[in-house]
Amino acid sequence: MQVNPTLRVSAGRLQARFPLEGFIPKGTDRYYGANLSISHTDDVWFEWDATDSWRLHLIGSHNGRSGSTHAARSPLRFDESSAARLTLFSNLQHRNVDGRWAQREFSISLTPQNFYRDDELRDHIALSTRWMYRPSFSLGGEEYLVGGELGFIPVAPTPSDTGLEIAEDRLTFGKSAISWQISAYANHLFERHRVGILYGQTDPHWLISSSFAPNVTMAEMRYRFTINSRLNYEFRFRLRDEIFKPENVDRTRKIFDFYTRFTVTI
Repeated sequence: MQVNPTLRVSAGRLQARFPLEGFIPKGTDRYYGANLSISHTDDVWFEWDATDSWRLHLIGSHNGRSGSTHAARSPLRFDESSAARLTLFSNLQHRNVDGRWAQREFSISLTPQNFYRDDELRDHIALSTRWMYRPSFSLGGEEYLVGGELGFIPVAPTPSDTGLEIAEDRLTFGKSAISWQISAYANHLFERHRVGILYGQTDPHWLISSSFAPNVTMAEMRYRFTINSRLNYEFRFRLRDEIFKPENVDRTRKIFDFYTRFTVTI
């Protein structure tokens, strides 16, 4: 519902998408409908054009006792406290995406009393920021993009509570969790071709991304050829590896996959 020219309010079962810009869209926090991960939340969503430059998103999401419909892996829980039945999310984004900066965003999410640590129910707080830069050079009308996303959780569950036998003293930031990605794109090569590369890492106790599994490093390349307005061809290959070897296994897992597909728009 458009309340006034600067404020829009939505309510119901919704999907929020705040990925890093590019045609390999992935997010450390809210990116619903990522590939086969079709998730949603029951929300009240405010979109406010606070100034000519900045737009603020405020989302209040309901969580069921049996769990959240958002990516929220164990041991995050929603049945111990009624406070955990509500997740608050805010995102501040720059409205000018046509200049040198194609994306500038800052996000905060909060789920109160969401997990146990040191025998105490703790709030789950996640901070993230996404930046995508558009360099000025172009040889024949092509567009280049380069950027990254960084997510930070000040206090996260221990890796052992997530089911991974990884000692916390092996982690770079201890009780804090980090998830990050960087990507680069060349768009409109010879008018109809695109190439993109992405690399990201996610700590073992980062539990809220539908794009990145915990304890995984990911490298991905995609190529897309727009044949015409109704048909395009895309190829992807991806390599995933575990960052830390769990103490109860002999070696880390390495997963390689690829796809090749034609997409027809009817």
